[in-house]
This record gives sequence, structure tokens and C-alpha cells, in this order.
Amino acid sequence: MIDLGFLKGQKIGVLGLGKTGQTTVAALKAAQIDFIAFDDIEGGDVFDEATIENLDKIILSPGIPHTYPQPHPAIVLAKKHTIPFVSDISLLREAYPDNPFYVVTGTNGKSTTTALLGHILEGQGDVRIGGNIGHAVLAMNPPQDNKTPFVLEMSSYQIEITPNLSPDAAILLNITPDHLSRHGGLEGYIAAKKQIFQKADKSQLAVVGIDDPHSRSVAEELKRQGWVVEEISVTSPEKDFRYGVFDRLRGAHNRQNIDCAAAVARFAGMRNEDIEKRIHSFAGLPHRQYIVREINNVVYVNDSKATNADAASHALNAFDDVYWIIGGQVKEGGLEGLQVFKSKIKKAYLIGEAQEEFAGWCDIHGIDFERCDTLDRAVTESHKDAQVNGKGTVLLSPACASFDQFKSFEHRGERFQDLVEAL
Repeated sequence: MIDLGFLKGQKIGVLGLGKTGQTTVAALKAAQIDFIAFDDIEGGDVFDEATIENLDKIILSPGIPHTYPQPHPAIVLAKKHTIPFVSDISLLREAYPDNPFYVVTGTNGKSTTTALLGHILEGQGDVRIGGNIGHAVLAMNPPQDNKTPFVLEMSSYQIEITPNLSPDAAILLNITPDHLSRHGGLEGYIAAKKQIFQKADKSQLAVVGIDDPHSRSVAEELKRQGWVVEEISVTSPEKDFRYGVFDRLRGAHNRQNIDCAAAVARFAGMRNEDIEKRIHSFAGLPHRQYIVREINNVVYVNDSKATNADAASHALNAFDDVYWIIGGQVKEGGLEGLQVFKSKIKKAYLIGEAQEEFAGWCDIHGIDFERCDTLDRAVTESHKDAQVNGKGTVLLSPACASFDQFKSFEHRGERFQDLVEAL
């Protein structure tokens, strides 16, 4: 656990008692720091004005809004009394100001790129990997020394409340519309992502995927400001992709992920040949285009982390003869744009709250579909159809959040894997 002893003498508020908040509380207790904690659902101490104005800072769980669609009442009071509210990652940075911080953000591909970068850097020694992937950052083991790098996946929510981040290298993979209500629209979402580059020394590295117009605009802005920018593209012919395509990391988006991670690894002092060896030994992530098994020329793929249409598009682009399991809680935009993959989709199997909306979309675009309600039935029916065909891909790439029927996208993916293993 990260030592928060540097907070001695301060009184800390913890707002939100999910995974992040509970870990923060444990770290504060271990360091014997005076704190209060509150959660709308779990309860805890009472946040009133007298309490708020006596705090030195509030550690805010990233899921709790501080601006849009409306700020939490405790944050309203904090703003009134100019009490800073920051993330747990802000505390981590405060604890280790001299260690290298390599940070990954973007709408899609963050987890794969973060895990891959961490895996590559482990080829030269001790690394800490966390943030929006895996355990909360304060649960990490302390680094061996100030040379140990932190490799962090960060959402737009986390970036906004980490003003002291100042990463040594930052990756912006892509920007497509997501979480718009939380950021007051697309411009607010882009502004949140751009904050990853604030307050950093401009001699440090910005790695930007430039295959979408929003990210390309960010790259141009950073160059005008004097940043060292490495632009990554898998669509521009003049951009050489040097590491090849691997069975475990299929599709153009993963070529981008690999090149972005490799750029930071080179910045960290690794040689290209060592980077390539580490890439070849990377197993991938269990819920991102993860091949669970193959049965009679049919591949079963867990892409449960694809919680919006853009993420699902990468899997549809990477596979053929797709028996596509989709549905859950609909995100902004629904399935718009995925009709371009119509020729790849043999049939869609609809589950969850999105079932009727997605049935209408399939009807409009002439895609064969079946209402299945649950993941269990969708796996059974897609397996049966794919086996009759004798080839293809049974793909769970839901293009939806999971919370209508599951605790998380991990829970959904694990259920899919269990069902597939039982076939």
C-alpha cells in the first residue's frame, strides 16, 4: 500500500466509498491521517458546511460529478470554501514526485495499451501498473526507488481531478463521443482529455493517435505550443508501422496501440529489438478481443470491454463470418456507424435493455437477428448457428454498458467465458 504519511497534520475528506474510496480510506488509516468519509449509498460521516470548510482537501471518486450534469452537494460546498478536490492519483503523484509517470488515455484502447506498455517496460525492471485498470493506485506496492515507473490508464473523469499529474510521457489514443452528459458535450469531453498534457515540461513526450479529427487537432495544438509530439497513424501511408500484426492483437486499432506503447518505451530508453521481444510475449487482456477457445473452426471471442459502438467496430473489423452478441445499457449513439460491417455479420443475438432498440436497427439495415434476452441463451443460439455454418466467429462485443444484467463488463466477460468453456 502507498504510504500517505506526507499528509500528516491535514484533515482529509473522502467522497465515494467504491473501490477507489475504500482503498483511499485504508491508506489513510494505515498512515494515521485524520479523515472523514461519505457515500450517498454506503453512508458514513455527514458532510455539512461546517465539516467541509475545515478540510484540507477532498479525495473524490472519479464517478462522482463535480460539474456536469450537476455537481455533488459536497463539491458545491467545497467550491464555496475553495477546498481542493482531487483524485487518488493526485495523492500518488504527491507521494512520488520524482518517479517517471507514463499515462494513457483515449476513448478506446486504454487498457490494452496500458497493460502492453507496462509489460514492455518490465523487460528493463520494476514497474507499477494501475489507474483505471486493475487495483486502485493506492493499493500498489511502493516503488523500489525513484527510477520505478508508474504506468497509468486514466479516464477523462480521473484526468480532470488530477491537476498535479505532469506525466513524463502521455499517450492520447483517440477521441470519439463518450460520457457527453458528464462533460457538458463533446467540447467538454475533448477539453478533459487534453488536460493530460497540462503543467508538464514541454520537453517531455506527447504520443497522439491522429486517425480521428479531434485527436489530430490536439496534436497540432500541442506542436504549436512547442511540445515534442510523436504522431501515430495506421491509415497514413507515410507512417511506418514497424512491429507487425500478431494473432493476439488483431486489427488496425491494435497496431496503433502497439506503436503508441513502443514510442513511450523508446522514450524510456529501451531498444527496438527488446521492445519487439516484449510485444511478442504479451498475452492480451481477458475482455478485449480475447480468444477463449476454438471449436470446429469457430472462434469464440470475449470483447466484453467494448462498451460503445466505436469499440465494437474494432472487433467487427478484425473478424469475419461474425455471430455477434450485442446489448445491455445503450451508450450515446447506439450502434450508429456499425452498418458498414453488415457484410461481416452473419447474425446478431440481442440481449438486455437494448434488445428492442437494436432489433429496430438490425431491421433497418437488413441484418438477421434473434432476440435472446440473456447472455446464456445468446451463447447457446450463436454456438448452434456457427457450428452449422462450420466456420466463423462467435463474438461478444456488446457496444453497451453492462449494468442492466451484470456488475461490470468484467463480470459479463467472465460469464461469457464460463458459458463458452461449458460448450
